Order: sequence, then structure tokens, then C-alpha cells
Amino acid sequence: MKLQQNIENLNLKILQISNIPLDERKKLRNWFYKQNDIIINDIFLKKRDIYFKLVQENKNEANSILESCAYYISCQYYKNLVKNCLTKNTQMSLKTQNELSQYLLKQDEKVKINRKEQFLLDKSSIINDLLNEQKSYRLIEKYFFKIFRFKVSHTYIKRVIEKHPNIFNERRR
Repeated sequence: MKLQQNIENLNLKILQISNIPLDERKKLRNWFYKQNDIIINDIFLKKRDIYFKLVQENKNEANSILESCAYYISCQYYKNLVKNCLTKNTQMSLKTQNELSQYLLKQDEKVKINRKEQFLLDKSSIINDLLNEQKSYRLIEKYFFKIFRFKVSHTYIKRVIEKHPNIFNERRR
């Protein structure tokens, strides 16, 4: 009973400060989890700025409540940035246009690792052992097909090894 009452009080305080209802907060959390690391970093930078503004306005509230409100407000800001742009007859300042263009550029930057590259990175210890035994890239290719039934070319193996020198040992000659 007390726990339920505490949760209701917390939700009410967050609603009073941020003006974001509970169902919208759930949507914002789901939206946040779908963002890449670059945008998440920007959201937390914006959260910090908003937090200090909230501390100035609400000196009597607990810091945890103000941090939660700042998080939701910053998520809502970035979520609405694109939504407001797509509506008709909107006027945007140059600052908002710049933020929108930066957001759209960062949204497209996703780290994509090829399935074969991920497989080779997972098997890096095996590849290092084979390289230490002076096996050629063609023999490593045959080994992976024989043992794992995974077809990967010897040239691709070489490219991945050269791309990640800190993971794979240098070949000993």
C-alpha cells in the first residue's frame, strides 16, 4: 500500500514538473532505447543543461526527481525535433535547423559489422593460433569451412586481420 502510494506521489511530482504523462514517458523510454550511442550522448548532454535549469526553478524538490524530469524532457525534445519539422507551416530558427540537421546526420551513423567479420572476430583466438603455426590464409579458410562449415574467403580473412591489428597478432615470419 505504501509502495503504491510512493509511486503515485513520484509520478505526480514528475508530471507537475515536466508536464509529461505516464504513457508518454513509456513511449519516450522505448524511443530512447532505439537510438544509437551518438544520439544517446547528445540526449544526456541536453539532460545536464535541463537539469540545472530545473534546479534553479525547483529548489525544494529531490535531485532524483529533477534528474528524471530532465531525462524525459531531453528525450521529448529530440523526439519532437523531427516531428515538428515535418508539420506544415512551421518556422524554425537557424539554431533549430542546425540541431535538426546534426540529429539527422547522427541518426544515420550506425555501426554495422558484417556477419562474417563478427564471426572472425569471435574466433580471433583460433586465428591467432593458426597464424602462430605459420598457416596461410588459404589454409585458415579451409579450416573454417571444415570445422565450422562457414565459407569465408582468404582475402576477406586477410582484410579483417589488417583492419583489427590490436585483436589479431602480427604474423611471425
